[in-house]
Amino acid sequence: MFPSTVERWRSLARTHAAWAAARYGVRLDESDVLALIAHESKSKACPGGGDPTAVSHSGCRGLGQFSGKTLKSYNAQNPGATLTWADLIDPSEASGQIRAVAWLLASGRKETSSWAVPDARASNDLWGDLYYGWGPRNTKDAIAAYRVSHGGRSPTFEQLEAATPATFDGDHDGRVDLRPFIHARAVVSAARKDRGEAPVPNPFPDAVAGAEAPGDRGCACCCADRTRSGDCPRNSGKDG
Repeated sequence: MFPSTVERWRSLARTHAAWAAARYGVRLDESDVLALIAHESKSKACPGGGDPTAVSHSGCRGLGQFSGKTLKSYNAQNPGATLTWADLIDPSEASGQIRAVAWLLASGRKETSSWAVPDARASNDLWGDLYYGWGPRNTKDAIAAYRVSHGGRSPTFEQLEAATPATFDGDHDGRVDLRPFIHARAVVSAARKDRGEAPVPNPFPDAVAGAEAPGDRGCACCCADRTRSGDCPRNSGKDG
């Protein structure tokens, strides 16, 4: 179970996860969607996540922390979708926000399942959530860089996690940045815990513990060290 501010969205998460899973032919359920929401949409009013008015200091919005670019892609790839920038901070539009989250999770899992990496299917949840949290371009660039430095061999999720160069974190401080991977593991682990399953093992337990995913750089979610604003409405009128 997630915090009450996240649990109130369960029925909507179930509905939209079923739609997205059927559309893309992947495993996705309400726990996956709720785990993402809990991880992304934290604010001072909702420290456990679930704030549909959450805004990061870099401008990403809502339950799934969408950037303008991701919002545009959602509307373009979903005929009839009319989610607006204003809707991403409108509690009455929580259903639309959650549908968009389910779409991006499912489409990411569908795309990553066909990637030429050894564990694309076995670790599909992890790759798909890395796609969401870091963005497809950053993830593909990291895979390509690994192949260059490892004789053309493609990495498993854990191998890419261990080999990610510090330059991917944007500050060139000489330290390997594992935040996007920790983000992916946190989302999957939270979903598995909610289903009563074993969490995803973390080979780097001391690495940037509790850190968020880094800047959006073309993906859905935003920077670490988020400073969110906006009140968390007690009752959105949409779901319990």
